[in-house]
Amino acid sequence: MKNSISGIYPASSLQQGFIYHAISQPDDDAYRVQLLLDYHDELDVDKYLQAWEYCIRKYPILRTSFNWEEELVQVVYNRGDLEYELHDISELKTQLARDEKIKSIQLLDRGHGFDLTKPSLFRLHIIKQSETLYTILKTDHHSIGDGWSGPALLKSLDSYYESLIVGDSIDVKEDVAYLETQEYIYTHKSVVSNYWDGILSEVEGANDINALLSNPIDLTSYRIVGNPGSNAIEIKGSVYEELKSFSQREGVTINVIVQFIWHKLLQVYSSSPHSIVGTTVSGRDLPIEGIEESVGLFINTLPLVVNWDNDNSILSQLHDIQKQITGLNSNSFADLSKLQKGEGRLFHSLFGFENYPMPKGTSSEVSKLSIRDAIEKVDYPLSIKAYEYSDVLTIELQYDGDYLTEEKANSHLVRLEDILDQVINTPDQLHSKISLLNSSEYDQVIHQWNSTDVDYPRDKTIYEMFESQVENVPDNIALVYEDKELTYNELNERSNELARHIRSSYKERTGNDLKPDTLIALCLDRSLEMIIGILGVLKAGGAYVPIDPDYPQDRIDYILEDTEAALVLSQRGVFKDRSTSLPEDRVVYIDLIEGFYQKEQPSNLPRYSRPTDLAYVIYTSGTTGKPKGVMVEHSSVVNLVFMQKEAFKLDTNFKVLQYASLVFDASVWEIFSALSFGSSLLIASKNVKEDTQLLSDYIERHQITIATIPPALLGVMKYKKQFNLKTLIVAGEITSSDVMKKWSVGRTLINAYGPTENTVCTTIYNYLLEDLNTNIGSPISNTRVYVLDKFKQVVPIGVIGELYIGGAGLSRGYLNNPNLTEERFIENPFATDEDREKGYTRLYRTGDLVRWLSDGNLEYIGRNDDQVKIRGYRIELGEIEYALRSIGRNHSELCYSQRARNRNRNN
Repeated sequence: MKNSISGIYPASSLQQGFIYHAISQPDDDAYRVQLLLDYHDELDVDKYLQAWEYCIRKYPILRTSFNWEEELVQVVYNRGDLEYELHDISELKTQLARDEKIKSIQLLDRGHGFDLTKPSLFRLHIIKQSETLYTILKTDHHSIGDGWSGPALLKSLDSYYESLIVGDSIDVKEDVAYLETQEYIYTHKSVVSNYWDGILSEVEGANDINALLSNPIDLTSYRIVGNPGSNAIEIKGSVYEELKSFSQREGVTINVIVQFIWHKLLQVYSSSPHSIVGTTVSGRDLPIEGIEESVGLFINTLPLVVNWDNDNSILSQLHDIQKQITGLNSNSFADLSKLQKGEGRLFHSLFGFENYPMPKGTSSEVSKLSIRDAIEKVDYPLSIKAYEYSDVLTIELQYDGDYLTEEKANSHLVRLEDILDQVINTPDQLHSKISLLNSSEYDQVIHQWNSTDVDYPRDKTIYEMFESQVENVPDNIALVYEDKELTYNELNERSNELARHIRSSYKERTGNDLKPDTLIALCLDRSLEMIIGILGVLKAGGAYVPIDPDYPQDRIDYILEDTEAALVLSQRGVFKDRSTSLPEDRVVYIDLIEGFYQKEQPSNLPRYSRPTDLAYVIYTSGTTGKPKGVMVEHSSVVNLVFMQKEAFKLDTNFKVLQYASLVFDASVWEIFSALSFGSSLLIASKNVKEDTQLLSDYIERHQITIATIPPALLGVMKYKKQFNLKTLIVAGEITSSDVMKKWSVGRTLINAYGPTENTVCTTIYNYLLEDLNTNIGSPISNTRVYVLDKFKQVVPIGVIGELYIGGAGLSRGYLNNPNLTEERFIENPFATDEDREKGYTRLYRTGDLVRWLSDGNLEYIGRNDDQVKIRGYRIELGEIEYALRSIGRNHSELCYSQRARNRNRNN
């Protein structure tokens, strides 16, 4: 008899996903669901099979197949075929042998797919273990059923079987609720679509779950769990009773509470203002009679979006989630494939709360039946399944073992327990105050990895460090520029003479003695005078402010106005070929060739500065188009150079390349590392700096032993095996792995990181082959680093947060800008008594996004603002935009475009 069609309906969203997956990957068993049932009694196999035939007549989904010639549809037939196999393993002598045979049947069956164009899409294996113990293996394609359907189906099966055994008549009433549901979904599609458009309008994309994993994963292409694993915790006893009481008292379901703790973990680990989890909904909240007892794939997986921008209390956030879930259930038949924008997924983790519990090994509603095992695979690398049974809440984490270790999975479950405890006991606290670190983890990231204290001469200024080398190696070459050089003694004498000349010139022009923290500007071409000028200012008791002669006139004027510099050290030919100029009444010319100041005494001056006085003010890029002056003290520079001595093994035999412009603080790193320990400082001319071939030749010819070179330049610079470079430092921006591999051979390659606000350098990393090129290492001596979230809470290892810096290198802040200083320099909430004694009471908010690696090093991720790097130097897009506006309005669009790209890189 021909099997006629009784109805055709569009496939649901979840069915579409399952079917298309099966079509594209027919050998994958991801959506073959297996259930093993033990029947503890004699079984009349013929009547048992007949009972299944009645179930097929009752439930349309058991007579359903699929067709995708035009669009994917469910095809419901009037009849369905029951596929089954009988096995008798009762002759096997031991239970172990029988169990192994059952397992082999199960595995063999799992490897067989389904012909999706023919009903029925399930099959049975009836396995006789003994006269009073049968095992039934049911395998079906996930497209025809869900967990809610199982109890209803087995209850009907049991009823039919018992009726057949006792000879009662059977009246099969078709499950019309399933068919009515398909009609309802079809007629209400537009209403649901509008709801989801509103929910997802502000969502930019899925949470990056890599921080939760042990091994990185390409989330754009991940589709199959290759090595399924699972771990679980049980909430029971007094904790479970407290949870139930809290749920009832506060009017939130246990489902909502478990959703909250998983979303919170995901939000913290993804460093996102929102969390999106694929939430399994029953799909049975529709106004259709009998839907609760219907059999079919009603469930759907839809995005539950939780916003964490507002710092709500835990309780407020719980109620918000409950409202979200209510809305989601009312609009549960949306098509997920249409909700997702582009090819990317909306979420990378799943959550399911099962309130149809039939735990393994316990008796169900169906008499004489127990569940032996159930196998269902998912295609997401992380899933949470929670269910209540017998006063126990089980939270199970399912994962892909290729990307998450069992140890780390267990640690996540412990964190979920910790969050749950805080929810129950402190519901009125802000959700941002939830701690995900236990005491030992907190101690590790706050104290152990910040245990950087070492002695350094806190009582010395940076120029006194230089003077000590004059005594030690007076005849060593201190400076080299082109064909000119100065010994340590000669450099000291010239700078002493200039210092006296500066003090007398200042007195003459202002009528006052030069006091500490007086700012003296330097506007010099690359030359020996450049270094003489720095030392002269410091020895005179002032602080130097470098100005690039190539700056536009308005920037030069702004810096001179902001610093109120009464003196500007310069050379007579600096502006010969430039359109800019300096105010002549402030200029002090320091050309060596003319010897303007060499009539002064060459001996050391009295000490006019203390370690806590300013050494320099360097202007960095500003958001409003105006640069901001960072004020750095002597003691901070002394701490820096002592770190360099230990890290680079500096001594009197080193030749240090001076590459950076004075207006960038890398020059401080180069100049004082050399002059504080008797090394030679070789100043590259402008021509050499601008030509990579000339620079390469210069390094080789002068046998440079230590150099700091911007990564962008290093990438195009010619590599020579003859280089005598013992130590190469890269800093300022991410260096490509290929460049780091090439330049690390035969030398120490240091990846250094640090903002100007923390005296050049904050962390360093000794790069080894195959290391992360984004690894910026651990804090240098006497430095504190903290990785915090947007609410200034400590984040766990592996979680992205903003880097905050404190310690001996911290600058005073911004010159004449107390508001910005207050905004960027905050009180250190982690300072110990010892820290406070040393003055480590403040932190600088860097705006840099980083995360702790498990070995105590930091990985650089990107920026959380509008700064970009140009050849290693931080530039505010606002400043570029300000400059472009002076050219023409349309040019500023370039900055808006770059700002968007910059933010996308950091998300």
